[in-house]
Amino acid sequence: MIADVLFYSILVWIALYVIQAFRHQAFSQKLLLGSLALNTVLGLFLWIFYFVFTFTMGFHGIGRGYGNSVYVKTSTDVDLHSAMTFAPTVSIPLDEVIDYYGDPDSVRFTLDSTKGVTTTGLLLYWESVPMFVELPPIADTTYPVDRKTDVERIIFSDDQDVTAVAGQPISEEKTLWRGYGNYQP
Repeated sequence: MIADVLFYSILVWIALYVIQAFRHQAFSQKLLLGSLALNTVLGLFLWIFYFVFTFTMGFHGIGRGYGNSVYVKTSTDVDLHSAMTFAPTVSIPLDEVIDYYGDPDSVRFTLDSTKGVTTTGLLLYWESVPMFVELPPIADTTYPVDRKTDVERIIFSDDQDVTAVAGQPISEEKTLWRGYGNYQP
């Protein structure tokens, strides 16, 4: 945030020097003090914007998402432990993740029937990273995966033997990644 303010301050200074050079005038103290006051006001408004939207409204307006933690449970753990996650605030299609990390190694399912409707979720796992990519739950037992499926959350866990994510159990059976298409538990 401070780097943004400094960057734009430098741009304002460069613009002022260019204007003065075209006019064949020396750089005046009045102009110097005016631009310093303007930069201070712009920096103050930028900080206010950031704090209002981030802390009071819960909106993360800068970047593609935010880091967080989620509780995961493994078969060897007695208690829950925290794993680092990335929750995107903008749409990130699955093909961007696969283009960057390569094909996932396996697929695991989550099933939830707590609200009267059975929903199916899908977790893709990369052994090389190690990470899970959670896709949004759907109200069907067949999960269609295509290139433009949005990523719900990325979970970085050192242990691939995860049995629950955020209190929701996931299947023990690992299905090999067969590319884009339909997957069933």
